[in-house]
Amino acid sequence: TYAGYPLVGSVDRIDVDDRGNAVVLDYKGSAGAGYNHFTKETKEASDGAAAGAAGAGAAAAAEGDLRAGAAAGADGIVLASLPQKGQALIYAQVVRRKLDVNPVGALYVSYGQTSGCAGLFDAFKLDPQKDLLDIAAKYCETTSFLDTLDQVEEAIAARLDGIRVGRIEPCPSDTACKWCEVAGVCQQLRRGQLQVNQPNQADQIKGM
Repeated sequence: TYAGYPLVGSVDRIDVDDRGNAVVLDYKGSAGAGYNHFTKETKEASDGAAAGAAGAGAAAAAEGDLRAGAAAGADGIVLASLPQKGQALIYAQVVRRKLDVNPVGALYVSYGQTSGCAGLFDAFKLDPQKDLLDIAAKYCETTSFLDTLDQVEEAIAARLDGIRVGRIEPCPSDTACKWCEVAGVCQQLRRGQLQVNQPNQADQIKGM
């Protein structure tokens, strides 16, 4: 069970070191910038949020509230939207629950002619210069990896709960729309030719 719903999937590979740290790997024909956890825009937003939190943490520590200071100083942002790719993050959360290991990375690795590695990793546990090849560390590292796994699951749960009651809003994507069976319905929604605001309309859309 993931995000409150049954999950069926296959993890390509799990590497575990002698300290119980695990990296979940998902092989792709190409793992370019589209598989980085952060885009340029979301990275800037995350850095800004972290700087603000660090300032709040310093202020709290100055007042003697060290616990609040540490919490406020932690990096990471609340996910208003999902990351570019979530498959490896979902698997990492399941590995965290089902196996006696500590996930420190959820990565996509190219097996095609173009080498590459992307995704998200714990900057406290992995050194991109030694452990990860051809990764854009700036857009794939975090110091709150486990918190991110929780945040992604919460965001996915909210999306699935919405779909379950028929709240299906257009969310166009250059990649995902190519595989969507109801892309035509989404186009109608975007043009205002169809409205979905009642729970029982979910079944109507399913049959279109």
